[in-house]
Amino acid sequence: MAAEDLHRNPGWPLIFELVRTVEYRFFHCRRCSCCVAFPDTFFEKAENYGLFVAVFNFKLDKQKEENRGNVCITTADVHCLQCNNLFGVKVD
Repeated sequence: MAAEDLHRNPGWPLIFELVRTVEYRFFHCRRCSCCVAFPDTFFEKAENYGLFVAVFNFKLDKQKEENRGNVCITTADVHCLQCNNLFGVKVD
């Protein structure tokens, strides 16, 4: 599915919305309309989740380590810079 079609995907979480203007297309926070990413930085991994490789206007919570079987990963919650809406998780 193309990033341009995400706003029509009923299975997609309602935290982002794709906005099209004459000059730009971008994702913004559904709560406060703060711009957070461009469509070419998004890769859909499955019907209900995806991956952004670059975002802006965000803040990270404190990083925490999680053990997943034999693997230890570092995660941090990602929030909107303006309204503190939870977007998802950053994984290192």
